[in-house]
Amino acid sequence: MAMNSLYDIDLSGKYVLLRDDFNVQIVDGKITDLFRIESSKKTIDFLVNHGAKVVICSHFGRPNGQVDKDLSLKFVADFLHIPFIPDCLDKSFLSNMKNGDVVLLENLRFYTGEENNDDDFAKKLATGFDLYINDAFAVSHRKCASIIGITKYLPAYPGFLLLYEIENLTNILQNTHKPLFAFIGGAKISTNLGLLKKLVTIADALIVGGGMGTTFAYSHGYNVGNSLCEKNMVDVVLEIESIAQQHNCQIFYPLDKGVGENFDKNATRENRSIKNIYDTDVIMDRT
Repeated sequence: MAMNSLYDIDLSGKYVLLRDDFNVQIVDGKITDLFRIESSKKTIDFLVNHGAKVVICSHFGRPNGQVDKDLSLKFVADFLHIPFIPDCLDKSFLSNMKNGDVVLLENLRFYTGEENNDDDFAKKLATGFDLYINDAFAVSHRKCASIIGITKYLPAYPGFLLLYEIENLTNILQNTHKPLFAFIGGAKISTNLGLLKKLVTIADALIVGGGMGTTFAYSHGYNVGNSLCEKNMVDVVLEIESIAQQHNCQIFYPLDKGVGENFDKNATRENRSIKNIYDTDVIMDRT
């Protein structure tokens, strides 16, 4: 796949909008997993060293288009020791930026236009920038304004993390070694459908976790209570399993669940078999 390269452009003095994925896990106000932040540094450092004016945008959690101080990205700016812009559509600070400066914008999802891929929001977000870089592999399948819509208004380039992930995924899919076991998690089957259908054609076994695993369990008649589950995807699950059977791929999903009364890190958790889930239970991924 031919893609534009950052090595081919003069970045000095350019206003760059960099889409990163800083949707990290927070426990008791502290970042518990730095992988996504640390993985973004190669692209950021490259841009800084080549004199770009770097403005990072990202999302955090699911504020559903509402300002939620508990879902602010300020903690990431503080961690990175860079200035924080409390409105992702604010442009007033741009004129004061110098070559090599880096700032972080507030949560994109404070605006409904982000997840709706609203064209007007994408245009406003792009205003003032010379080019756009996507380095947010984990959300690149989503039809969001900062992923899809913005490419109508700015020249688009892949960051080094995005390229690394694409190259490795392509290598795995095209040069498989047997036996091959694939692990996949996440909230929705609907946003991973193409990947699931591909994996069951090349893997010997597919282990499905997260909300997707719950949907697989529901499709086999298990009660999942009030858990995250795509109940309209039963036919799709059966289709995936049919494809898997044709390619001798076994599919596994969790049959022991940690449940609580609500999905919250402070909720009292109880471990039970999938056969014993109550109607009021919410299945959780973490302790």
